[in-house]
Amino acid sequence: MSPRNSVIVALLILVALGAYVYFGGDDGGGGGASQRSQNAASVTVLSLPRDEVTAIAIERRDGTVVRLVRDGGDVAASAGEVSGGTSAAEAADVAGGNAGSGGSGSGSEWRLVEPVVWKADGVRVSSMLGVLTDFAAERVLAEGGEPASEVASGGGVQDLAAYGLDDPEVVVTVSTDRGATRIEIGERTPIGAAYYARLAGEDRIFTVASYRVDPFLRPVLDYRDRSVLSFATSEVRRLEVATGRSVVVAEAEGDGLEWNLVEPLEHPANPDAINELLTPLASLVAQEFIDDPESLAAYGLEEPQAVVRLVWEREGTGRFDRTLYVGNAKDERTAYVKTEGDTVFVVALDPSLYHQASAQSLALMDLVRTNDIFTRHIELHTATGLSLELNKTEEPRIIWTRGDGLVVPPSMMTEFLGALIAIDAQDLGRPLAPGEAESLQYVTLKMEPPPGSKPDAPSRVVRFGAPDENGQVQVVSNDRERIYTVPVSILEELLERAQEILALEEEQNAD
Repeated sequence: MSPRNSVIVALLILVALGAYVYFGGDDGGGGGASQRSQNAASVTVLSLPRDEVTAIAIERRDGTVVRLVRDGGDVAASAGEVSGGTSAAEAADVAGGNAGSGGSGSGSEWRLVEPVVWKADGVRVSSMLGVLTDFAAERVLAEGGEPASEVASGGGVQDLAAYGLDDPEVVVTVSTDRGATRIEIGERTPIGAAYYARLAGEDRIFTVASYRVDPFLRPVLDYRDRSVLSFATSEVRRLEVATGRSVVVAEAEGDGLEWNLVEPLEHPANPDAINELLTPLASLVAQEFIDDPESLAAYGLEEPQAVVRLVWEREGTGRFDRTLYVGNAKDERTAYVKTEGDTVFVVALDPSLYHQASAQSLALMDLVRTNDIFTRHIELHTATGLSLELNKTEEPRIIWTRGDGLVVPPSMMTEFLGALIAIDAQDLGRPLAPGEAESLQYVTLKMEPPPGSKPDAPSRVVRFGAPDENGQVQVVSNDRERIYTVPVSILEELLERAQEILALEEEQNAD
């Protein structure tokens, strides 16, 4: 035989031996062919419709136990069946809701009953249910008619200890109205991302992909719903912040959610300041749980830095009223908080935001709002005879003109509008006395409502008094019943910009 032919024969022999080893050879009774057909594709060993599963228990070799039950139906019976001793009182607590969990996540149908009574994480539960609807084996390694006890004591492929199934790494018990099924998961396979497993009471040993097992191997914390508060800022209708110094209450009104302070005074609220408080709370999640704190004082929660009460409305769900107690900072990025329950949470939050909240920090101090400068008509008149009228057109582009039709350069208008929105109050002012607004006639500023305003929206009118000896000017806006003070420099800047626009004609004539 030529050397070339010898090499070809040798290669054919190696291929045949490899196929024999891979498919397990022929057992003389047709077992080899049967095994090949089983391993050609995954085999579904368990299929449970997710809406039929009522409870899941995960018992690990290290003694960790996680038990979950679905809300509704006979919760106490389901909990008792799975947990082997969960009390009816615990089950009732689960059905009634978490004491301390405030979220409204996707896992609201499921609750933990061990190691704590708590709402379950919806994503984690959904992942487990998805696996149970099609729990498929990649390969079936053993299948026979012997009783499980005989298989366990046998040798070779049917030796449970060889696969870690004599003392499983994890036992998952799944309950439905028809009964319970136990899945025993053993060691990882030497090659490939898989585990050995079997259904309790059956002889089959099979391998199952790691991604199907991983949902049952997560840290206990992962099965727990971590949401402390869960809402959209647009849903909030009332915000109350109580500190050792004051209580501030703001309420939202109308479709546009216009915020107003209602305590300790009635005053327009700054929506940006309100959102600065709401945004960190909207999706507040626990990084850690302290379920049985020995002392709330250790976390600054015996006398909280702030108590935040929120009321929000969700379409189709109803009205929610929640209270958050803000304690000490744990470090630069986290703080201790709690809700109505006993559990203390560690969350990503800056407690100083709420401790420093006050009526002035939440009030709208702008006497001319940013939206006002989108007006199409502005008038400014002074007691000394200065009078300026400005009109805006937006077709084909934005053009500002004086009342006499002279076009105002864009840069000059930008400076004038900047001086307008710089008119901010220094403090919350005081109640306006009858007729007091009309007495402020040193400067009168009028702006028509911007496009998109309600048909009956009034023009914005801001009146200034004469400067006093302290360099202050009294000012009032017609959208609130209060009188404020501003530095005279703010008024002087506005008048200077107006004088520049009035001087345009003289400069052009000089040219």
